Amino acid sequence: MFGLFRKKNKGAKSSTSPASPSFIIVGAQKSGTSTLYDMLAKHPKVYRNEKKELHFFDFNYNAGKDTYREQLSCPEGMITGEASPFYMYHPAVAARIAKMYPNVKLIFILRDPAERALSHYRMNAERGIEPLSPLMALVTEEDRLLKAMQAGESWDTPDSTFQNFTYKSRGHYEAQWINFTKHFKRQQMFVLRMETLLAQPAECMKALTAFLKLPAHNWKSETLPHENASQGIQADESFAKEYLHHYFTPHHEKLKAWVPLSIGSWDDTALPPSQANSDEQDAALEDPIDSVDDNDTEKES
Repeated sequence: MFGLFRKKNKGAKSSTSPASPSFIIVGAQKSGTSTLYDMLAKHPKVYRNEKKELHFFDFNYNAGKDTYREQLSCPEGMITGEASPFYMYHPAVAARIAKMYPNVKLIFILRDPAERALSHYRMNAERGIEPLSPLMALVTEEDRLLKAMQAGESWDTPDSTFQNFTYKSRGHYEAQWINFTKHFKRQQMFVLRMETLLAQPAECMKALTAFLKLPAHNWKSETLPHENASQGIQADESFAKEYLHHYFTPHHEKLKAWVPLSIGSWDDTALPPSQANSDEQDAALEDPIDSVDDNDTEKES
């Protein structure tokens, strides 16, 4: 199964037992979900599971609730959760989570959609699954998606067109947010921007701790997990950046009007484009591209 659902060794003693998620980081992809998960796991009451991306509600939903709980095993007195960035974009995930865990708390971390799209492209190009130039990959996205739908491609299949080549549509945060509000109360959802986490990590984590009703923690003594991201390809992105700037401009006003941030402001860093350098953000907040498990590629980070 995609997401590395590991079978537990029934003969081995364990200090953990099957658990339900107290929180789920649902996305967005390439927006620092791994960094946020690792940072949250520094809290003494949060248990970090071996696998951060379980992909249960997208690719493994038919495995059943018991299987999911086994992957979220947790010591007594602690809470745990997961972070699978495709959840936010997948059209059926919100309803699936609500059906199984209607009271779970959801965490959304968003990034300048133009910079997110370019980071997504670089990841795909380096992995050899994107043969097109940055601009061509962007302008042909709708055609690729249409062909996938006409061919009956499933959203629940790993490495689908919907997972790999959705550079622009994944940045339609307002539509994805509205989908989740149909199934969850606003009080269950925490929203922050990657740019705010990068600039004010202690303040963001303090607010998130309160949201999860965890004991206070000295976040100022903690540092963001900085991992060395791959350098990616050296492609000409100037036309792609200009294209994305014009593409996302009308979406920005909808984003500000419809998606309420739990901390920070949409105007702290103008969107789009980001005032910060995309390559520097990738290096600060994203997992290395070649950091993979023996049986899983962690493509969604």
